[in-house]
Order: sequence, then structure tokens, then C-alpha cells
Amino acid sequence: MRQLIRAIFCGVLAFAIILLGAPSVPAQTVKPILLKFSHQNPPASPMHKEPYETFLANLEKRSNGRIKTEYYPAEMLVKSRGDLPGVRSGVADIQVTVTSYNPEATPLANLYMLPFAHKSAEEAFGSFMSLKDKYILPEINKLDLKLLAPYLGSNYVMFSADKPIHKITDLKGLRVRSPGSVMSKVLSKIGAHPVTLASADQYEALQKRTLDVVAHTCGFLADTSKIYETTKTGYVVNAGGLGTFVCLILMNKSKWDKLSPDLQKIVEEEGVTMGHKISRNYDLADEKGMKTFLAHGVTSIVWDETEKNKVRKLAMDVWTEEGAKLDAKGFPATQLLNEFKAGR
Repeated sequence: MRQLIRAIFCGVLAFAIILLGAPSVPAQTVKPILLKFSHQNPPASPMHKEPYETFLANLEKRSNGRIKTEYYPAEMLVKSRGDLPGVRSGVADIQVTVTSYNPEATPLANLYMLPFAHKSAEEAFGSFMSLKDKYILPEINKLDLKLLAPYLGSNYVMFSADKPIHKITDLKGLRVRSPGSVMSKVLSKIGAHPVTLASADQYEALQKRTLDVVAHTCGFLADTSKIYETTKTGYVVNAGGLGTFVCLILMNKSKWDKLSPDLQKIVEEEGVTMGHKISRNYDLADEKGMKTFLAHGVTSIVWDETEKNKVRKLAMDVWTEEGAKLDAKGFPATQLLNEFKAGR
């Protein structure tokens, strides 16, 4: 019996020695998934810089290196007007898209541009997130894209280089920059001549006076665009609400499907966090932007309630018209607009 045990022990020992002496096979290295992130904003934009950079850093950190990112700001990879085709085709893996550049693709999401729909960017973000499953995801799914999150701007103001604008009639015939879509319709009703232009191009257009007025959020105009540099005078005009922009952070569906469930969870969570931060930043930036304008000699003009109510009435006409037009095409637009009213 002892001899049998000794034989077994010697056999096991010999096998272990053989295993220890064998050359080790290196573990296979898993290649990280590369995600190309693209947007249209300047890299130093105060509202966007930290949220964008944190988003990318957290994707790499939380995935333990299984995700690697490439960063393309300021239309380096995809031009604003081609943002939706750019992410659908996979030129960009994650793209910030502007709904007004392709309003027919996401008509219900685009309604968040309407004046007087929400009091702040953060409120609009909350509304969008609470209603997206019901209204927005069906139109995104038809595009074969993955929605990570939106971000929305605060209410637009106007900046006039040369002319003070105190009432609606002062806008008659003036060329006013618009992001397009429903805001152009509001401006037309007011009597202005809307010119659809990307936000990155409005500084040069006002400098050359191919525009008379630009419209955007106060913080963006003052601290990102530095639009006050285009004139020695300048007037920032609060007309009570012209609407805002809507951006969708979209991901190429094929690339999304290649992610494991745990990586999908990380990407979506970080996308929502980024969208919320940027929306909140637009609200915070408006107060700072006004201080910047005043420090550079820009005159602030706030319309009285009579003029604001004129804008509101015309804006509500656009609400009704847009709702009826989309309802006729089978979209529950009026239903969504009624949810806006209930939430205000």
C-alpha cells in the first residue's frame, strides 16, 4: 500500500515538474473598442468643454480600458449639416446632432425648440427624458440609431450690432440668424427675415453685416462666440422667448450593438450625465453672459409685457400650426404639445 501511495505521489510530482517547465502561453489581448465622438462646438466652449471631456474620460476609466475614444470638436470629423448622415454611416460613432438641421427626421423631438415650451434648459431636459420613451424613441428607432441623451439650450435672446430693437415692428425686414425649422417660422410671423445658419458661422456673418441680428442663448453669444467683438455698440434683446435649440447625442447602432451589455450601460449612463450637465450649464451661463455683455459696453433691452405678449400670441399660432401639420402625418404632435402645457 505504501509503495502504491509513493508511486502516485512521484507521478503527480513529475507531472507538476513537467507543467512548471513548459513554456507559458501568453493570454490573448482583447482589442479595445474605439469610439469616435464628434460635435460642432468650439473645444473651449464654457458650456461644453468639461462635460465632453469628462464623458470621454469616464468611458475609458469605467470600462477599464475596454473602450478607447477619439475626440473631434468643431466639425473636424462631421459638418453640422451632415451630422445625422455622419453618425448613421459610421463616420462618427457618437455624434451631437441638431434637430433643426434635419427636422423631418425627428419632428417630435424638434418641437422642443418652440418658444414658451419650457422655462429653462434644465426643465426642458427633464421633460424630454420623462417623455422620450413615449414620443421620441419611436422616431429614433426608425433611423436605426441609438439615443444616448438630449441636451437643450436656454431661451434665445437677440444681439443686434447696430440698431436698438424695442418692439416687434423694429424687427421688420431685418436679417436674423435662426437655427431653422420652427424658430424661422416664429421669426417670419414677427416680421423678420430669418436666415438659417449654423451657430459657428454667425460671428463672421455679423462681422460682415450679411446679418443684422443673431439669435442664440445669452451665454453662448457672450462667452463662446464673443459676438460683442463685431461692433462698437451692440444691443442684447430679451423679447420674452424665441425658443431654443435641441441637440440629440446619437450613437451608430451597429457600433452600439458591438458593445457588451455592461459597456452599453456605461455609455448610456455617461451620455445622460453629459446631456444633463450641458443643459444646466446653459442656464448658468446666461447670467454670466449678461455680465460679460455689460462689461463690454453692450446695452441690455428687455421688452415690456405688451410686446412680449405679442410674441407669445404669434408663437402659440406656430404651436397650433405645427401640431396640426404633424398630426395630419400621423404623429401625436398635439398630444405632446398638450403635455408641454400641462408641465409648465
